[in-house]
Amino acid sequence: MGETRCEAKFYPVGQGLFYSAILSTKVGRTTRHFSVVYDCGTITKDTSICEDIKEFKKKLSTSNEVKPHKVLDLLVISHFHDDHVNYIPELLKRVHVKTVMIPFCTLEDRILNYVSSENEDQEVQDLLLDPVRYFQNNGAEQVITYSSIEDEQNLRDYWGDDADKKNRESYYQYYPFEQVEPTSTNTGSCYIVGQPSFSRKTALTFITLTAQQYGLFTTEDPFGWEFRFTVTKKENTGEYRRLKACIMNLLQDCGYDQEKLFSKENIAKIRKEYGKIVGEGRLNENSLVCSHFPKKEKILTFSSYCDYCCRPSHNGCTLLPGDCSLTERDWKDFFSPSGIVPQEYAQYFLVPHHGANNEILCRYVSDCIVCYGIRNTYGHPAFKTMEQLYCRPVYLVNETTTAFSYTVFSSD
Repeated sequence: MGETRCEAKFYPVGQGLFYSAILSTKVGRTTRHFSVVYDCGTITKDTSICEDIKEFKKKLSTSNEVKPHKVLDLLVISHFHDDHVNYIPELLKRVHVKTVMIPFCTLEDRILNYVSSENEDQEVQDLLLDPVRYFQNNGAEQVITYSSIEDEQNLRDYWGDDADKKNRESYYQYYPFEQVEPTSTNTGSCYIVGQPSFSRKTALTFITLTAQQYGLFTTEDPFGWEFRFTVTKKENTGEYRRLKACIMNLLQDCGYDQEKLFSKENIAKIRKEYGKIVGEGRLNENSLVCSHFPKKEKILTFSSYCDYCCRPSHNGCTLLPGDCSLTERDWKDFFSPSGIVPQEYAQYFLVPHHGANNEILCRYVSDCIVCYGIRNTYGHPAFKTMEQLYCRPVYLVNETTTAFSYTVFSSD
């Protein structure tokens, strides 16, 4: 009989997020593992995140073929705000990453992530300005970007069919504009099924999946586990359009040369314009949503906050929405046979955006986890959000609490 165990944890990193899950299953006399991290960052000072990363590393499989020897199978980044990514460099110093999944970022997105960050660490700045190149330079075997339908259409509308190829390639760099046929790609640790576009084969395998159908990772047998992805739509606000126009005008002045655009002088101009338009806030952006669940029939779950009490479960599903803003339509799209959660509800639900004001439909979720910093200046978690969760088990995770851990057992 095939059995799989998933040990997952929300670490108490304060105003940020660090989530991990490790699948284990027995194959003959050996045990196979598949590991996942969703975001790794915090803006709360004096947290234990570095120790948490060290603890996580000890649980990983070892490979003598790569350095570092500890292997992380899948790293997922919801979006590129400091509190979700600023400890990615620390993580990469300690583990070798096979596959990275990130939301699609246009040139404007990457520059806006860079100028709005207060982090002065050069590695974090490199990550924000060009994430694909950053992961390539730091040993990732494969990077996959996931774009929304709106992203793809906006790119088509902007460049058109007759746009100069050189300008297109300069603009995208790692995101060349070309359409390819749908494929299924075997990556070794898992399978990617989707609709690739903007694809270029380099030394790094690089694929972009569009949201015409949900991205799908199915771990290789015998785990019997599935990962699904989608990207929530960015609000195309007036502020974003004004900043985009500023960047595009500078790009045109630079002859569509990105290296010139990234000069200190031009970045300073964009940062000044960002301060005028946005002030001290941050623009909302695409958020890569992830769900994962067992595909086997028998499922049991245990929770650390309940003294590891055991209870039967219908699905053992986890839903991780990053910092997205959810509408009623999003919920209905998510929870459908072809959606990101093909079951009736998600058993473990990360409340998005640290509990900020959001529309939560409790009929779709069971256990709710809120990760936030107790001294944050954003008012997280919001009263309105917590009021909506009142009829569900809610677990608060911050720098003063313990981690929220849970284990899902599944069997044929």
